[in-house]
Amino acid sequence: MDIIRSVFKNMKIRVVCAMCAAMCAALIVQTVITLSFSDDAGITEAFAVSEGIVISESEAEAAAKLSFEKDNFYQNAEKLFDDVNKALNVNTPVYERDGEKMCIKAEISSERYNVSELVTWSEELENTYFHCVVSINEDGADVMAVKETLENVLDLWGAEHITYVRMDAKKSGAMDEKECEDYVKKVFMRLDAKEVYQGKEGLYTAYGYSKKLTDTITADDKLINVQVSLSYNEEQDVTEITLGYPIINTSY
Repeated sequence: MDIIRSVFKNMKIRVVCAMCAAMCAALIVQTVITLSFSDDAGITEAFAVSEGIVISESEAEAAAKLSFEKDNFYQNAEKLFDDVNKALNVNTPVYERDGEKMCIKAEISSERYNVSELVTWSEELENTYFHCVVSINEDGADVMAVKETLENVLDLWGAEHITYVRMDAKKSGAMDEKECEDYVKKVFMRLDAKEVYQGKEGLYTAYGYSKKLTDTITADDKLINVQVSLSYNEEQDVTEITLGYPIINTSY
């Protein structure tokens, strides 16, 4: 014990010990940050990577070609709707049939989701098609989990399908081109994505590709699976930001 006391009476050794303690504390903080923001950060985390970005809306969309034909169209379509709604944990509504156009649709509003569903039969193509958009109402609800839920149901039905994620956010004031570019770089960095090319829509639009994101489309022989677009809303004095995975789909 006398040796320990004499060691800590030495000023130089006390300073070194203090520095080591500070370094250990910094290492712990860095470890916590690394664990909190891992390399596998998701779409939502990447989107809100900058301060002042407030996510206002998020949606998951699915479009599919179904294997069932014209016979028993409505029964099969309603069964598909039931499976989707059960998976999303929303109440099943009264479905609206349109015998003239051979389609069936449903609109569901819940505390957590707004769901729009449509199944149609194409006489011209002799195929059945499904379209669904799920808007997220609840803060913290994972739009990627909703996307996966839709995919799982459609896989069970043996459907050929594609799914999209869209997130909208706002930032107060007008961002200049440099700010837009810096923000997109941060998003792409969080997703480990490389910019494929820039577009001219709005203030700034960029398309990227990341090996961490599984869904991919091809445009001009280039792989794309993330798009970020920014535009200025003069009336509200906000910069509107949209992220799409694999792209921003405007079909609905």
